[in-house]
Amino acid sequence: MNYDPVTSGLARVQSESHIPASTWRQWCDRLDIDPALAVELWDDVCHPMMLASGKAPDLALILQLRAARPEIYIDDFRDELPAVLLSTTLCDGLHEEGRGVVRGALLRLYRFLGVKTGEPVGQSFCVHAGNLALLEGVLPDDLTLPKLVKVLCAEKGSLEDLCRLGRRGLGEDDRGIAVAAALDAGLELLHPQPPPPPSETDADEVDDEDEVDDDEVEDDEVDDDEVDDDEAEDDEDEDDDDGDTPQAAEPGPQELYIRTLRDALTIVYADESIADPKERDARMQTIEGFNPLGSRIPTMEEAKRMSERVVIGGEGRQRALQGRGGGGGAPRATSAGGGRASVRPPSASGGGSTASVIRPTSASAKASPAGGAKPASDAAAESEAPSSDEPAPPAPDADGKLPVPMISRNELDEAVDKVATGINKVRELDERLYLLFCEPEHDLDSPQTLAEDLVTADSSAEQAGVALRLAAQQQRVRSILDLPPDRRLKDRRFDLEAEAWLNTIANYRRSFDTDSRQLISLPRVLDFAAGALVRIEALRAAVEIVRDAESAEEATVVAVSQCYETLLSDVTFLADSEVIAAARQRADTDAETVLAAVAADAWIDKVRAAAFDWVDTVTESGAIESLDALTAFLDETPLALDSPGEGEFPGAFPDELAADTALGEIVDATRTHVVRAAWKALLVEHHPRKTVDKLDSDLRRRLRGHARITPRRERHQRNPRVALPVASLERLSGNPELSHYFVRLSTDGKLLFLEDYEDGSYIDLYELQESTKRQMHARARERARDGATGELQTGSSYLLTVGRTKNPFASSEQDVLAACVVDDEGERVTFDPS
Repeated sequence: MNYDPVTSGLARVQSESHIPASTWRQWCDRLDIDPALAVELWDDVCHPMMLASGKAPDLALILQLRAARPEIYIDDFRDELPAVLLSTTLCDGLHEEGRGVVRGALLRLYRFLGVKTGEPVGQSFCVHAGNLALLEGVLPDDLTLPKLVKVLCAEKGSLEDLCRLGRRGLGEDDRGIAVAAALDAGLELLHPQPPPPPSETDADEVDDEDEVDDDEVEDDEVDDDEVDDDEAEDDEDEDDDDGDTPQAAEPGPQELYIRTLRDALTIVYADESIADPKERDARMQTIEGFNPLGSRIPTMEEAKRMSERVVIGGEGRQRALQGRGGGGGAPRATSAGGGRASVRPPSASGGGSTASVIRPTSASAKASPAGGAKPASDAAAESEAPSSDEPAPPAPDADGKLPVPMISRNELDEAVDKVATGINKVRELDERLYLLFCEPEHDLDSPQTLAEDLVTADSSAEQAGVALRLAAQQQRVRSILDLPPDRRLKDRRFDLEAEAWLNTIANYRRSFDTDSRQLISLPRVLDFAAGALVRIEALRAAVEIVRDAESAEEATVVAVSQCYETLLSDVTFLADSEVIAAARQRADTDAETVLAAVAADAWIDKVRAAAFDWVDTVTESGAIESLDALTAFLDETPLALDSPGEGEFPGAFPDELAADTALGEIVDATRTHVVRAAWKALLVEHHPRKTVDKLDSDLRRRLRGHARITPRRERHQRNPRVALPVASLERLSGNPELSHYFVRLSTDGKLLFLEDYEDGSYIDLYELQESTKRQMHARARERARDGATGELQTGSSYLLTVGRTKNPFASSEQDVLAACVVDDEGERVTFDPS
């Protein structure tokens, strides 16, 4: 039985989100992210938000944000997401039109800030978005927020430079003072000033105070306590009588910035005349409810408690969740199977359910299961205190062995519960591990994939492995059992027996006795749990040994075997010897496969990295600017890769990999030199053709700025009087099936990437089609309406705009089109040729 964890995860996400798994896959393809990342995002972020609010979150924006920073941990992404979402909602609420353009600019800003650090950028994004929104209101009309973002991302100026520019036009009135205060508070939050050093007078006073003797200190403490108690009683009396509140403390830098920003935005954007009073009030409410730095996303446990309150408190859940922020509801996901998949941007109203499920960290927002408010201290204690129902994760002892505790008679029920709970969690979390439990000799489809999942922190496989450890640790329960003879069939299938036993334990409501017939299958369950544990610990050890080894000689099957045997010696000693022996044989085979696969991947990565470093050296030296200089560089400093060692070499270099690509002599000479050198550094186990093809495609993309293509002139149906310089995608990818797709070129043969659009990686895509008579009349009517000139000739071919793609070097039509810009409905957006 083949098991795909991604498919299983998407199936679960489909049932929870009511969005087809195929739609999730298409979203991931368009955003170029691993579907496993989307499953993780749903589990840790989107699903809690949906449970807490009762509405579908803004999946489009959250997926795009995660795709922009896939390298950070999901916990860091959770931390920064509230500030990013609420800052985006604020900017949406300040714009009546062009919200899609503003949303794209903010996404570009988020990507730009994330490139510079691996830490959460929520606070930095909040300050940048808030200050830019404020600057847009005080600078001339042509300096819009997208243009200010473009200046930052192009590194033509910093936020400090833009704030300095904004201050020049400010007056000394209330408006100018409020704006300047907000800008300064934002910069102070980004770059806090160190506290001033203590003066000499203060230091002397501190020294004098330190010289007070101990007796005086004790007396003072007693007196102070008495005074404090009296003052506290007086304060309580005053509070009861007059209702006075104590004086508020000085606001921190975050609170100061949010407060000054709200005040400045209210003044700046209240001056604009908005005809609709409802829209004007909505804008002011958006500003007043802006508080991103005091919010967070609920955990799954909190979200479940909040969702349960709808039964107890009715509408109380919505009131507790919505807080001060407003906004319309996000579009609910469709649940049907067919239809076009689309990464749907948020609605024009902004906010949606994303803002409503982000919970402020104040005490009043910490909901209790009963439906009331819970004090902050109680909520913190609850989150810090370990649950008494869940046992601590099993870990090796000081000798590196997994302990097998002694079990007494009165601990029988607890031990049985641990075994059943562990096996049930394995079945729930990862079907691959459950298959190993049912059949310890099961042949894994991809041992390397499972091994990498087992060592990935907080992955479903890693959690399932912990649960299996817990079950296998209960081996000593055998010593207190006095079971009746087993009169069942000897050759029965264990998977069916295990299923029946788990159901029996789940439905049994009384305490177990040592001779309870319900426990007849327990010894066999323990045997198979130990056998499965041998398999998975061998996989885990193989990856860890490869990562920690200083040389290839240290990563051997023997080393792996010693590692997992030491860990499981107490477990395997008590389990059935035949089951353990069969599992050991398969475990060593798995370890050998994983070691070879990991070593091969590491070598491929090494070859690719060396090739890219060499290409960067060629580029930085300037030798790539002319063919003569490049030829001289190749003669003097060729790409030298290490030998792959012993093994079967792939044979002669394929001549088609060195064929002319029409990208120019410089690109062809560089890429041919690199792929030839890489071919010699690969063995058959490295999949040389697949590896070199991938390397070739990456080199074409890397060298795109130096491509010089002989342009082909084709006329566009929108303006047939002007012939555009274009090149076929066949010349970029080498795939003849893409010969009817074209991209724009400059007059000197360079690929015309749109530097002013998004991140500068997009290029217009066209398709060459023959103009039929019906098309000719349709285009004529269209030109008559637009007042355009030019004639289409029946039988001639003209360019038709297909979209704007960021992957023109893809080897298939599907990949090229999947990288195109899409609108709210998932349809490709077409742009008029300029």
